[in-house]
Amino acid sequence: EEEEEEEEEEAKVEEPPRPSRFTRPGVKAITSFSVPTVVRNVKQAHECQLLGESQQHIDELYFLLDSIGSAQSPCIRAMATCSLAQQCLGNEFRHIIKEKKLLSKMFARLKDGTGDPGIRLAIAVLAYVLSRDRSNHNWSSDVADLLISVMSLERKEVDGEEVISLGKDSKDYLRVLNKARKVVECACSVEASEVKGEEGKVQKPGDCYKINEQHISVPELVCEVFLTISAPNNSCQWLREQLRASGGLDLIANMVITGCNFVEHSLKGLTGEEDVVVVSRRLNEMERQLKCLENATFMNKTNQSYLVVFDGSLLVSKLTKLLLACERMMDKAELRRVAQECLVSVTKLLLNLTNDNELGSCRLGEQAGLLGAVLHIVFKLPCYIPSEEHFDILVLGLGLLINLTELSAPNRHQLQTLAITPHQSAAPSPDEGHLPPRGYPFLGPLAELFLKHHSKVEKATIDVPTPQRLSQLTSQESPGSSKGGQGQNQQTTTFSERLKLLKMAKKTPKAEMRELAGTDLEEGQEREDKEESEGSVQIDPLVFSREDFDNALSQAGRHMEDSILAAYAALLLGILAKHHHDCVDHVKNEMPSKSFAEMLEDLHRFVSFMSMTGAHSGLESVRHIIKYLEVM
Repeated sequence: EEEEEEEEEEAKVEEPPRPSRFTRPGVKAITSFSVPTVVRNVKQAHECQLLGESQQHIDELYFLLDSIGSAQSPCIRAMATCSLAQQCLGNEFRHIIKEKKLLSKMFARLKDGTGDPGIRLAIAVLAYVLSRDRSNHNWSSDVADLLISVMSLERKEVDGEEVISLGKDSKDYLRVLNKARKVVECACSVEASEVKGEEGKVQKPGDCYKINEQHISVPELVCEVFLTISAPNNSCQWLREQLRASGGLDLIANMVITGCNFVEHSLKGLTGEEDVVVVSRRLNEMERQLKCLENATFMNKTNQSYLVVFDGSLLVSKLTKLLLACERMMDKAELRRVAQECLVSVTKLLLNLTNDNELGSCRLGEQAGLLGAVLHIVFKLPCYIPSEEHFDILVLGLGLLINLTELSAPNRHQLQTLAITPHQSAAPSPDEGHLPPRGYPFLGPLAELFLKHHSKVEKATIDVPTPQRLSQLTSQESPGSSKGGQGQNQQTTTFSERLKLLKMAKKTPKAEMRELAGTDLEEGQEREDKEESEGSVQIDPLVFSREDFDNALSQAGRHMEDSILAAYAALLLGILAKHHHDCVDHVKNEMPSKSFAEMLEDLHRFVSFMSMTGAHSGLESVRHIIKYLEVM
């Protein structure tokens, strides 16, 4: 046992440290190390900051949700709702609301407070701010019903001006009104900056319409909400049905009727600048309301028929009078722009109401002066507007004429008897332009319009630049400094010749393509092999200059516009010729070939283009017209 103890003591004796390359003379070597504590899944500093900010937003959101509950006073609830709307201007708050699906819960807490005008205004402001987010698709029927009820409670007007009975809580309402004005002003400025800074990415209905904060109203805000979420590019077909079932269409239609009466009355005594400002503001509001009705009737025959017969076709009658009033206002320079925008909105709504709808076509045709006003849009209105806006006006006018005449025999007969005076500047009166049915005074100007755009299509050219190496293009001098050289290589071809060149290019071998481009095949291959062996391969692609590309794109756009206008005019001529055989010879005599060859060419091109885009609606009727013209 003693020997074993001695052996254990000897084993406890520490051995001298072994020398290493880290030890120096006179320095004691390190013989033991302290093991650090390892913490797994450590987040970076920026991740911790993001989590903290997100949690802060969540806490603020739930705090505001508690503040808008029924336990608080109406003023506190309204102010908290406006504060919530102000916070929703940021993307973080809107993202949290979408992620946690809180939109319906937020409005459900305010449902019992619609009797207070301040809460109604706050609800409208909150909905307006949330509707600015294009990716928000969490709107429900309950929210739509709440907004419709809020708008219906505010529909108290005297002489076209909205009146709100404030009562004893007027001071509280003014506080809410000032807060709401600031929130709406911030929302409009944020939206304007997004459109200006990210043009092409952010699509806004109405090109960022700015609400007048000094005349803010609940119906205007709610109408903007419905206008945004019922846009054709949104998947809210249910909302169009909900608007009709809950009385939303009735409210908006009554707003339009009231606005038409106000404009008609104001134009009789329009004298000073103040009157012009009031009429301009009211026309702007009506333009938004008309767009809302346009969205509600888009590809929805039930809503179309509902508005056609609304209040004994009173809406259709007022829209006709508004169209005539807008045409008269085009003579006034200070009202021309706003009148044009309102006129376009009215025409679009009428276009929806008559789209494949015989009832709508007949009711509109019965309105005195409507067909004459539409002819004025096609043949006289382009004189008042810039040339770049002619296409939109002509497409709307010709499209409305096609809808009115395709399914209504009385409209076709009435249209044939209307004359177009060459130098008419004012809008036509209801009884102006009617001639005996012995001639067809309308067909001559229409055929002239068709031939004008048909000739542009035939003569359309596109400057196809020769592709160049990128290095040559960047080192090239400005186009104005040299008139020869590469400028002579530019090709000017028609579209048909361009297609032939593309087919030839597909069949041409690569060697011939290089020779055509001016590059020798062997020298190019040797240069590429040398660069590859030296490890300095440089990519020098064939490119087009930006100016040449933009020029070619602009020319292609003009060619497409002329093709569509020629096809619309040809379709209208074909409809009249099909249903009235005595028009056939008259139309043929207006054509250079004394036949329908030019019209058939444009109609075939139009059908081919629409088939490629996938728009098959209405093509069957166009094919029927083509078959008839081919037989005749």
